[in-house]
Amino acid sequence: MAERRKPTTAEIRQVRDAVDARYRTNPRKQDIMKLLFRNYGDGSKVHPQQATEVGDATDPDPEKDLKVSMRQYIGRMRRDLISFFDSTDGNQQPWRVEIEHESRGYFLDFSPNDNQPSSTDFLARFWEPYRNAGPERVRLIYAEPQFFRDSKNTYFRHRDATDPHHKRALSYLKLGKIKPTSSFVQAGVVRAMLDLFACLERLRIPYAASPTRWGQTMNDHAHPENLIVLGTGSSNPLISTLEEGLSYRTMTNGVAFTGEHPPRMYKDKNQEDLSGEKFALLTRTPHHLKGRVITILTAEHGRTVHALTEFLTRDESLAQLAEKFGDRDDPFPEAFQALFRVEMVETNAEPHIKAIEPLEVITIRGDSARPHQE
Repeated sequence: MAERRKPTTAEIRQVRDAVDARYRTNPRKQDIMKLLFRNYGDGSKVHPQQATEVGDATDPDPEKDLKVSMRQYIGRMRRDLISFFDSTDGNQQPWRVEIEHESRGYFLDFSPNDNQPSSTDFLARFWEPYRNAGPERVRLIYAEPQFFRDSKNTYFRHRDATDPHHKRALSYLKLGKIKPTSSFVQAGVVRAMLDLFACLERLRIPYAASPTRWGQTMNDHAHPENLIVLGTGSSNPLISTLEEGLSYRTMTNGVAFTGEHPPRMYKDKNQEDLSGEKFALLTRTPHHLKGRVITILTAEHGRTVHALTEFLTRDESLAQLAEKFGDRDDPFPEAFQALFRVEMVETNAEPHIKAIEPLEVITIRGDSARPHQE
C-alpha cells in the first residue's frame, strides 16, 4: 500500500494562516489552534491539562475545571473547521484539517482536499456565489398560484385570474359564489424545487424555502440571504418586478427581448398543451444587499421551469452554458441572462423533457444588459 502523502511545510503554513484568520476575534480559540499546529510538527498530542497554557487571565472563574473548558472549546472549533472547509474559501486550501482525539489528547489530522473545484467543475462554479456564503442559508422563493373554490369545494384556476379580485375571468363557468384560495403549487415547480434541494445538499449549501402570493412585493421577502426565485410569470408576482429594466423579460406565452423596437418575441408553440417548443429564462442579478445575488428561473409553464432546473443541476449541461459565454477560466459572469429553448413531448397526458439548450446569453454590466459578443 502506498504511503499516505503528508503536507509540506509551505502547505501547513498556508492552511494555518487561513485557519488562524478565523479566530482573530477569539484569543482563547486562537491560542488552542496555535498549540495544535505547533504539536503537529513533532507528532505529539495536546492534553486537556495543557489548557493552562491558553488560559485567560481575565476569566471570571479561574477555579473552574480547565479540562471541561478545553473540551467545550474543541467541540466548537471542530464544527467551525467543518463549516470553513465546506465553504468556497476552505475548498481553495490544498488540505482539510480536523481535530481528532485519542487517549493521549487532541491532535490535527490533515487530509487532501478533494472538494477543490477544478477548472471544469461547472456545477460548483455556477453555484459558487451561494457556496461563498458559508453556513448562511439560501432562500428559495416559490409561488402559491391564485386558485378559487366554490361552495362544493371544487377548485379552479385560470391563467388570467392572478389576483383574488379577478373572479370575473371565471364568470363564464357560472359557478355562483366562489372564494379565493392559494392551496396548490404547480407540479413542475415542485419538481424543480426537489431538484434544487438535492443539488444544494450535494454542494453542502444550507437552504430554506418560502412561498409568495399575489400582492406581495420584495419588501415582504426582505431576507438577507442569497435568493433563488422560481415559477411562472403569471403565478409568481416577484418575477416581473425583478425583471424590470432587463433586456429579457418573461411575457404571456413566452419571452420577449426588449432591447429592440419592437421587442423580439419568443413564443411558446402549442400554447393549449405542454408539447412542442417552449422557452425559459435564467437571470442572475445582484441582491439589494451588497455581496448577495438573486437567481431567477422562469417560464410560462411549470414543467418548463423544471426543465431549466434539471439543466442547472448537471455539470455536463452547465458546460454548454459556459461555452456560450466563451471563457472557460471564468465561465459565468456576476450578472447575466440566458434564454433557453425547451422541447417537450406529451405521453399519456404527461409532459416530458425531450431537449433543452441555451440559445442566447447576455452579460449585465452596471444598469444595462448588452448582448454577449461570441
